[in-house]
Amino acid sequence: MDDMKRFGARVDWRRSFVTTDINPVYDAFIRWQFNILKKGGYVGYGTRNVIWSPVDAQPCMDHDRISGEGVQVQEYVIVLTELIKSH
Repeated sequence: MDDMKRFGARVDWRRSFVTTDINPVYDAFIRWQFNILKKGGYVGYGTRNVIWSPVDAQPCMDHDRISGEGVQVQEYVIVLTELIKSH
């Protein structure tokens, strides 16, 4: 919030909700809602390709990078060959 205020963003902070131990009632509601959606098959987990930042050692999206926006996942094929010494 402090950063957004310093940036000059016009945000109605009265409508903000915190889903941590700071606000246990709202946090419990969100957990309940998430579990209901998961049981109903609306939430799922799986694998997907992501852009990886070797600098930060974590996945990153376009808005996380200083340069390289628009870069998409690239597929690489590695061919291993065995070097045989001839006499």
